[in-house]
Amino acid sequence: MTVAYRLEGTEHGSSGPAIGEVRQSWWLVAAMTFGMAVSAGSIGHYALGGFLKDIVREYHWTRGGASTGISLFLIGLGIGIPFFGVLVDRWGPARPALASVILFSLSLAAISQAGGEITFLILFPVMGFLAGGTTAVPYSVAITRTFDRRRGLALGIGSAGVGLGGALLPRYAGYLIDTYDWRTGLLGLAVIVPLVAIPAILVGLRGRAAAAPQPRDAASSAKTQPGWRTYPFWIIVSGVFLISASVGSVLVHGIALLTDRGLDRLAAAAIVSTMASASIVGRVAGGYLMDRFFAPWVSAGFFLLAGVGITIILLAGSNGILWVGFILVGLTAGAEADIVIYLTTRYLSLASIGRYTGLMITVFTVASAVGVSALGHAFDAFGSYQPGLVACIAGTVAAAVVIMRLGPYPAAVGDGDISATPS
Repeated sequence: MTVAYRLEGTEHGSSGPAIGEVRQSWWLVAAMTFGMAVSAGSIGHYALGGFLKDIVREYHWTRGGASTGISLFLIGLGIGIPFFGVLVDRWGPARPALASVILFSLSLAAISQAGGEITFLILFPVMGFLAGGTTAVPYSVAITRTFDRRRGLALGIGSAGVGLGGALLPRYAGYLIDTYDWRTGLLGLAVIVPLVAIPAILVGLRGRAAAAPQPRDAASSAKTQPGWRTYPFWIIVSGVFLISASVGSVLVHGIALLTDRGLDRLAAAAIVSTMASASIVGRVAGGYLMDRFFAPWVSAGFFLLAGVGITIILLAGSNGILWVGFILVGLTAGAEADIVIYLTTRYLSLASIGRYTGLMITVFTVASAVGVSALGHAFDAFGSYQPGLVACIAGTVAAAVVIMRLGPYPAAVGDGDISATPS
């Protein structure tokens, strides 16, 4: 079989059938949007940060110690995601997603009643593991098997739900914390998760089979050889780790960082909510641009945009400028999830897409956990977020450099040898 590499193909060039994809399957895209709004990613990156100072006061921890609890949640999530990815490949997306939503909700309720530090630290990683099926994996597998020409746009619109949840959940949780306490805030999250996610699963995922897709043509079916031995796999892993550690730490510590600068909780939550709203734009724009331009170029641009945003946060002398910095970080926070999934589906085998998508989102999540914990401990060591933010800026630049090392998309055009010449 002859394989030629190219930057663009027919799947990126025509618009008629592509628009039809979106029109015929908009229920699936809408379901992903609502499901992602109350996913572990939305709650972990945007809502849990609002509990940070209250947990510090209750357990008399340092900022780094409390950050470790959230990091353990993200690490547990990272372990759970590929597990649920395997279940999605085997049983289809609906059943694993439904089970995970219920278990995630029960875990949030259990943590709200935790009576000590040890219980708290044990339950957080367990909750993360059980929440693995609430992430983008079930929905992105269904979308990958449904969309080709407008896959990026569909993923962008669907995953914009994380930004929607990020815009609303911090204010919702903040209101409950201020009115009652942080435990009631967690109970409130435990209630809202199944109320939104279960209808989304029933509408968008029920009845979808576990079978691998049948590509429409050879160009859309070709991938590099599957597995961890491939060069693209490790480039994607490296770039994703660097950007996720850098951006994820700012997302979680955003409210604490802002209240340290004198803002009250609701004002800080408003800025973080605006950042989450910007992530909606980033997700849709990222997907749209990757359908039209070479995805590694688009990725590098968004990664550098985050570096500019964090630089503004570091140097800002007024709250007005802070808004700009957080908005730029939000744009990248939205696009990076699309980038992870899109690059995975373009460079790796679709035959086990649930496993590969789950594995890449695991890298994304574990990197966020590392960044969150590191930034918290840096604050404890230096008494300021500034040194940690400098490291985050360096991480965004390194991520852009690494992701540009990806070669052109692989595309099968016939039988014979493999050629690396762009067509």
